[in-house]
Amino acid sequence: MAEDDSYESMLCVKPEVHVYRIPPRASNRGYRAADWKLDEPAWSGRMKITAKGKMAFIKLEDKNTGELFAKAQVEQYPGSVVEAVTDSSRYFVIRIEDDNGRHAFIGLGFADRGDSFDFNVALQDHFKHIHALKTMVNLCQSFIEFIYFLGKGSKLLMLLIVLCGIMNILNYKMCLS
Repeated sequence: MAEDDSYESMLCVKPEVHVYRIPPRASNRGYRAADWKLDEPAWSGRMKITAKGKMAFIKLEDKNTGELFAKAQVEQYPGSVVEAVTDSSRYFVIRIEDDNGRHAFIGLGFADRGDSFDFNVALQDHFKHIHALKTMVNLCQSFIEFIYFLGKGSKLLMLLIVLCGIMNILNYKMCLS
């Protein structure tokens, strides 16, 4: 199954987010939302976090038309694509990229702390799930190798091998796609 054919799941939808132009990072200490013009967002709209395979996508859309404003492909969290600011729990810096490979850093803000919490948890849960699936696949592979090492003979062991093989097939594509 190709990556394009895999199921896309919805992790989080927030109807009201704000995007800010941000100054370049002044130091290695991180970004500060207080340095942004918080009373003048550059854009406001809806945010969706979706997942396809092991990747998560942050999509910023017009809340009336659904037109895509910007998107970010998140391969790991925490990571370089999504970074929390140092002075607030409601603001993040997102690395967006267009189809030509050009990227920019923008500020993403939530009016409510609960919305920023949901954003954070949706990304954390997705990558914890992916890690758990990879761990399960590795354990099944190790278990199968151990059973073969012990030798054949037990019907119970053969049943466990079949069950681990089925789990391996079901989860392998999602973990490694």
